[in-house]
This record gives sequence, structure tokens and C-alpha cells, in this order.
Amino acid sequence: MFEIRKNIMPVRLALGGGVMAISVGILNFGSEFGLKWIFLPGGTCLFILGILLFLTGIIELVQNKMIPIWDDKLIKDTIRSAPTNSTIRILQTWLPDREYFCPFLEDLLIEGKKQFQLEVLLINSDESNKLLDARIKLRSETRNYAQEQIHATITRLVQMKQRVDAVWDKKYHGAKLNLKIRSYEFMPFGPFYQVGKNKIFVGFYLNYESSVHGPMLVIGNSKSRIWKLFEDDFIKGWEDAKKIENAEI
Repeated sequence: MFEIRKNIMPVRLALGGGVMAISVGILNFGSEFGLKWIFLPGGTCLFILGILLFLTGIIELVQNKMIPIWDDKLIKDTIRSAPTNSTIRILQTWLPDREYFCPFLEDLLIEGKKQFQLEVLLINSDESNKLLDARIKLRSETRNYAQEQIHATITRLVQMKQRVDAVWDKKYHGAKLNLKIRSYEFMPFGPFYQVGKNKIFVGFYLNYESSVHGPMLVIGNSKSRIWKLFEDDFIKGWEDAKKIENAEI
């Protein structure tokens, strides 16, 4: 999957134009002296190279991948290799794999010497929020079950922070894990994981089952338009979301 992005690069434009001009001169030289058969292949190749340089001075092809099924391992591998001070952003209804994902993070934060900042958006579980009802309407879960999963996710993340803080207090002279959890009431596109400036993973919310059974978009260029689109989408949602008492700590 490719995104075509406008990207004006004057130096490459000039270089492409120069190469094309040289190639035309070579072709004319060959024709004038009856040596076309010698200069034609080289001149043609140079002309094609000049066109390619000129085009890449105007546009840029950015490759993004569509993974057939949500890939937890790919996300974890990216987090594991991320720079120490990366910000990890997550949007989910609730964390369906918290009993595996939280220990994985905890191990990286303690044994792996990572010092991530975590921003987590979970759906608002209040009775007044009809978005939660809509999210599970065609699924087998009840509202009570969904609320329990959301509360359990918050509890699990806070417990992780408490254990990390206890270690960091001695290890990093009083440092604490920067964990923030907020609840949203807007309509999201799908689950979202941003690992610093390394990668963004975006899933698709299916109306009848968990998004982990659906496809996943992997965005690897932090300067691309699609990266900015999804990053801005998270930021706007974060700014609108409600702080969870005792969770943004």
C-alpha cells in the first residue's frame, strides 16, 4: 500500500533537469557524427534517470503495510526496540490482552530499563455513555461485562505503575512512571497504538467481534501524511477525553 505525497526538493529537481539536458546533448552528438548506435543506449538511460530524479523531486512514495490479521507480536517487537524515552499511545475499548500486555510492559520498564511515557484512552464506562452500548450491540458481551473489562484494565495499569514506581524510586532516585489514562466518548476508527516515532498500528472496529480478529494498518514513516492524520486524531481525542480520577498519576 503506497501513499503519494507531494514533496518539493529543489536540488533533486535541478539534478534531474541537468541529467536530462546532458542526455539530450549526448543523443544529438551521436546523431550529428553518425555514432547514434554508440550513444543511443547511454543517452536513453541517462534521460530516463533524469526523469526519475525529476519526479522524485516532486513526489514521494511512502509505503504502508496492511497486515491481514492484528499482530500482537509485531507491536510488542516494535515497543521492545523503541528508544528508551518513547511515548506509547494506546486507544482501545479496553485492553483485551492486559494479562499479557501489562506484564510485558512492566518487564521492559523494570528489567529492560525502558522509561516510556504511557497515554491510554479507554471508552467511557459510565451508564450515560451510549457509545459503549453501540460498541457491543452485535457482540456477545453484556454491558456489565464490558464495564468490568474497562475497570479491570484501569486497575491492571495502575497496579503496574505502582510496582514500577517502587523499583524506579530506588533505581532512578525517586523517578515515577508517567502513566495517564483517560476515557473517551467519541467514535474511534479502531484500536490505535503509537510507538514513539517508530510506528503507528491501526486496527478496525468490527461490529460483531473484537478488532483483534480484523486487519491492521502499519504506518512506518513519521513524516507521512497518513501518520499525521492518525496522530492528530489521537491528540484531538485525548484533549477531549475525560481524566480518570486516580489514574492520571
